[in-house]
Amino acid sequence: MKIRNGFVSNSSSSSFTCAVCGDEQSGMDLCLSECEMFECTNGHTFHEECVKADLNSPKVQKAYMLDQLKAAIVSATKELEKTNNSHHEYYKKRLEESTKQLKNLEAGEVDDDELDDMCDDWEFRYNAPEGVCPICTMEKFDDSDIRRYVFKRYEIDTDALKVEIKEKYPTYREFQLSLKD
Repeated sequence: MKIRNGFVSNSSSSSFTCAVCGDEQSGMDLCLSECEMFECTNGHTFHEECVKADLNSPKVQKAYMLDQLKAAIVSATKELEKTNNSHHEYYKKRLEESTKQLKNLEAGEVDDDELDDMCDDWEFRYNAPEGVCPICTMEKFDDSDIRRYVFKRYEIDTDALKVEIKEKYPTYREFQLSLKD
């Protein structure tokens, strides 16, 4: 058995990299809001300032909540249709709550503060819609996506390319120097 002396922590380190500008934020128990970042439904992480849209605007938040509530209604309805669902009451309640919130939102009966609270409850920051993501809207491109496209488009065999690079450059340093502009 190990006995630890001194400081022991259950904290974990987190880091986020903006897919648009490349800025990296890291720290102990760091969350996206502390970095002023969002993550879209496709997993792209980006700074608020790297987005053209105001992510905190009621228009963006309302569109997000409409999508989320409609998806929740579809999901809860499917679960309720299952005959052996042990969580029937949970899904029934979720369906009722989501339907009520959707009707209120569509009727314009939700003020900006309530809308902001709804977005927090539905984790908007970790599930931003594709329509506000600079990568998903093709305003910016991720380098790894471009590399994958080029390799596929020009049918480049990565194994053959690795052999070619090894033959042409005896050291990694020489290889890196050849890549500079």
